[in-house]
Amino acid sequence: MFTLGLFVGSFIGVLVSRLHSREGGILNGRSHCDHCDYMLSAWDLIPVFSWIFLGGACRKCRTKLSIEHPLREILTGVLFAGVGIFAGTDNKFILIWMLFITSILWILALYDFYYMEIADEIAIPSIFILTGVSITDTFYNLGIPDIFDALLGALIIGGFFFLQILIPHLLRLKKEWIGGGDLRLAAIIGIVLGWKVSILALFLAYILGAIISPILLLLKKKEVPFGPFLALSCYISLFYGARLANMWLDFTGLGSLYNIHLS
Repeated sequence: MFTLGLFVGSFIGVLVSRLHSREGGILNGRSHCDHCDYMLSAWDLIPVFSWIFLGGACRKCRTKLSIEHPLREILTGVLFAGVGIFAGTDNKFILIWMLFITSILWILALYDFYYMEIADEIAIPSIFILTGVSITDTFYNLGIPDIFDALLGALIIGGFFFLQILIPHLLRLKKEWIGGGDLRLAAIIGIVLGWKVSILALFLAYILGAIISPILLLLKKKEVPFGPFLALSCYISLFYGARLANMWLDFTGLGSLYNIHLS
């Protein structure tokens, strides 16, 4: 799973870059050096190892390449390995479902981190695909939120973000609180997690943002987008959402008071 993640991470890095640059052939174009346009060979495209063996530079022009390339691939490998460890490999549908969601979240998080916006080319088709799978679960019990749970989750979380977009306009504030892309990412989270766990993921995103944002600002990141925290909280909630929610319900006493327990 880790090795698969390395190769997917390499592809995701190219995809994010080409989505932003609007370069043609996003899926079938040849990879090349951004500085000298040297067409990369198969030996130049081995995740992590090519970067190490080439000394972190282009084979032809020797322009230094950012260490972000191998780090991105390694992080994708870690995310995929996490799916294998926590979701298991017995249920092939759940495994593929989790890997697909992880890939979508990672693409959107990276794009938002680098370019301060959510890539609609990825977010909007993903909403339709994920909704379609949820409809299928309504009839075949695939072990994911059914369409009613998914749509309610999208409505609640999406509605929360819609209010954050609407209120600044009503108050005629100069600065928006969030971007429209966060609304689409919130809809994805609601569909993937269902309404109960997605509410937890929302709280978790704000907690992660409060912890990590100051660190990024100290590292000279001028602005910190919210998308990566939403994506990370969704990834964590895929595996531990119900458990964390039950811990919170037990801690506050709401679980026993209203007889609520998430499975």
